[in-house]
Amino acid sequence: FKPSLTPVAESNRHSYEVKIGKTILAWDGELVGRDSTESVQSMEAQLIFRGSRGIEWNGTFAAQTRWMRYLPGTFRVQGKDDLAKALQASPIRMFGPMYWGGDARVDFTRTVPSGGSGGGR
Repeated sequence: FKPSLTPVAESNRHSYEVKIGKTILAWDGELVGRDSTESVQSMEAQLIFRGSRGIEWNGTFAAQTRWMRYLPGTFRVQGKDDLAKALQASPIRMFGPMYWGGDARVDFTRTVPSGGSGGGR
């Protein structure tokens, strides 16, 4: 898991990428507002993605962050591994504020249908 935040040359835009194995989740946009807001809430989200061959991916995200700032823009999933394919197959492309500092954890599990290879979760 490797995050990065870089400014886009000659613009007010930024690029934020999270690399998970060979999958890259990328948000490109502009940081809204002049200041960051101190975030004191913890957050948790659970998502389900349907993959190929009947595989179902379950993602759990939990974080206790220190700062929040809005980042409107675009979201892309890059990669050719199973996680990237599952995320690319999902019709949902939604994201909210950008959080940083503090602690965060992302867990992915997959359920393989009966008779499939992979041994379950």
